[in-house]
Amino acid sequence: MASCGSRIDGGGGPDGGTAEDVVVPPPLPTVGPLGWQRTFWDEFNGTALDRTKWATKFKWGGSSLPQNGERECYVDQNVSLSGGRLLLKAERRTMTCDGRTNPFASGMVSAHPSMAQLYGYFEMRAKMPRGKALWPAFWSLPNQKTTLAEIDVVELLGHEPTKLYMNVHWETSGVRQSLSTAYSFPGWDFSTGYHTYAVDWRPGSITWYVDGNPRKVFRASDAPGSYVPYESMYLIANLAVGGAWPGEPDATTPAVSYLEIDHIRALEQVNAGGANPNLLVNPGFESGTTSWRFYGGATISTLARSGTRAARLEGQAGFERVVTNLKPFTVYRMTGWLRSLTGSKTMIGVKNYGGHQYQNVTVARSYEQRTVTFMTGNTTSALVFGYQADGSSVIDDLQLTVAP
Repeated sequence: MASCGSRIDGGGGPDGGTAEDVVVPPPLPTVGPLGWQRTFWDEFNGTALDRTKWATKFKWGGSSLPQNGERECYVDQNVSLSGGRLLLKAERRTMTCDGRTNPFASGMVSAHPSMAQLYGYFEMRAKMPRGKALWPAFWSLPNQKTTLAEIDVVELLGHEPTKLYMNVHWETSGVRQSLSTAYSFPGWDFSTGYHTYAVDWRPGSITWYVDGNPRKVFRASDAPGSYVPYESMYLIANLAVGGAWPGEPDATTPAVSYLEIDHIRALEQVNAGGANPNLLVNPGFESGTTSWRFYGGATISTLARSGTRAARLEGQAGFERVVTNLKPFTVYRMTGWLRSLTGSKTMIGVKNYGGHQYQNVTVARSYEQRTVTFMTGNTTSALVFGYQADGSSVIDDLQLTVAP
C-alpha cells in the first residue's frame, strides 16, 4: 500500500494529474472452462471472518505501519461481517501498538495464511470512506518478501474521494523504485457507492481497471531498469488513518468510518487448449509411496478424495519429491486437495531456486483445493511437498503443470 514510495517504506503521495491514455487490453476475465478460474475468493456472506483465509495483522505480526507515520492500530474488533459485506472500521480510540500510541483503532485483512499466486486477476468491490486522513487501500505483497515488490490495486485519500491512485513498486540494485499514477474522476465520488477495482497482472505488464474499464497500463519496457513483479503474492485490504501522505487526523476526521467490501477475488487464466500434462508421478498415491519420500507419521490412507488412496499425515509429518527437467524462467502451478481431520493446519508447497518457499494452507474438515504458483528462475528443478506440524490430515490428487 504505497504511493510514490512504498507503503512499507513510507514516502509521500504522487503529484496528481490524470493517467495516460491506454490501449485496451484483452477482455476482462469470465469464469468458465475457456476463460479464467477463481483461485481465491471471499464473498463475505457468513457471520464471522474466515480465519482459514484471512489474518487481521500483517504477516510479520505488525498492527500498524509506523514507518509511514500512520496513526491507527489494527485490531480484531474492528473487522466484522454484516449483510454480505466485510466492514473495516476506523474509530477514534486511543491505542498503543508497535511502540507507538495512536488516536485511532482500525481494521485490516491479509490473505497471507492461504494465498500465494503469481500473476492473475485481483479484484475488490467496495465502498470507500470519506474524511480527512482516511487512507483505504487494496494491495499485494510478496509471500517471501525477498524484494520490495508491491502492487497497489487502488488507494484513496478520504479528503479527495474523486481521485484514485494506482501504483507498482520494485527494487533495482537494492534501491526502491515506483511508478505512481493519480487518476481523477470529475463528478464521481467513490464514497457514495460501490465500485470494482482490479488489476490484470501478467508477465511484463499490469493493467488497472475501475468498474471494468482499463484506466492504466504499466509495462516493464516503459522505463529503463523497471520490471513487473514476478514473485508469488497475497492480497491485503486495510483502512489506515493518518501518515506522512494523507496527513494527521484532526477534529474534522470522522469519529467512525468504514471501508465496506462486497467481495475480494483472485483468478487465473485457464489453458484454452493444447496438452498440459501433470508432471507428477503417482499424484493420487494410488501406487502407495512410489516416487515420494514419506517421513514422520506419514502413511497411505483409504480416506481418498478420488480413487482408493491418499496420503495421511499424523503429528509432525510430510512427504516430498524433487521434480526435474522443468523449463527455466517458466511459471508453474501446483494444486492439491487437502483435508484436516482435526482442524489443524495442513499445507502443500514448493521449495524453488534460491531456497524460496511457497505454500498454501487449509484447516477445512472436508477436502478443499489449494493452489501454489511459482517461477523456476534459472534452475530446472523444484521440491514439492505436503506437510503438517501436528494433528491429522489427508492430501490427495496433486497436480503440477505449466501455468496457463
